[in-house]
Amino acid sequence: MVKRYTEDQRGRIGEKLLDLGNIAAGALLFGQFISDRPFHLLIAVLGILAVIVLYLVGLWVMRGGE
Repeated sequence: MVKRYTEDQRGRIGEKLLDLGNIAAGALLFGQFISDRPFHLLIAVLGILAVIVLYLVGLWVMRGGE
């Protein structure tokens, strides 16, 4: 049995995924510029991928998963 979420619930979940994408960008991308450690390209790429995936999934959930 598949649980169906209301439009309001989907909107909230989608927004939180977008927020999580922003946190990932802050931690993995912008955090490198304010730290004392050298810049790591792999971490930056993983941060960009995390942001893209979280934004796409968040928008997909907000649309209703179709």
